[in-house]
Amino acid sequence: MPSRKHADEWVLALRNQLRISVGSAYRVSERRGKTKLDVRFQNGTRQYATPGIAWLPANSRKIQESVEKIAGLVTGGRNVKEAYQALFGSSPPAPEANESVSSLLVQAWELFGAYKVRKNLIKESTWNKDYETSGKRLKEVSDAKDAFDLLDRAGDKWEAGSRQRQISLQHISAMLKWGISRENGIIFLLPNAGLLQLI
Repeated sequence: MPSRKHADEWVLALRNQLRISVGSAYRVSERRGKTKLDVRFQNGTRQYATPGIAWLPANSRKIQESVEKIAGLVTGGRNVKEAYQALFGSSPPAPEANESVSSLLVQAWELFGAYKVRKNLIKESTWNKDYETSGKRLKEVSDAKDAFDLLDRAGDKWEAGSRQRQISLQHISAMLKWGISRENGIIFLLPNAGLLQLI
């Protein structure tokens, strides 16, 4: 499991909550984009389970509840494998549907604006007025196949060299850079394959 000091805030919060609810013997980490459960028993042995839940901040409550249910069954005398099968069946659960890249880009745009306002980088009135045209254009071309296509198509609406074209492309570029930076405080763009392709 990664060092606590390198873990994201949502992961630290999840692990802290699990320590309170089920004890330190139950630890969670990420494995190939999914949640991995590691259970350490008093005799030093370990058992593992992979509940099939995507390792994402939005799933932290679902991860917590799954671990707590498994812990309850283990306390009742089952091993981890038996507890997992009792809860999820012998085959892994069906994969979760991913949101479209288009909708995630629009969400990223809104979060980008909230970040800039919260950090006092711009006023809310500036976001609502000066960034409005850029946001509308982003929505119109949010089905782009990658970041280059997105910027090319976003700029097509205006003549080359026009001030509005420059401003909108600067706004959208800044959002893309923010989305893959540590500053955003949430791993919003990184875990999703579609947005990895975009960025």
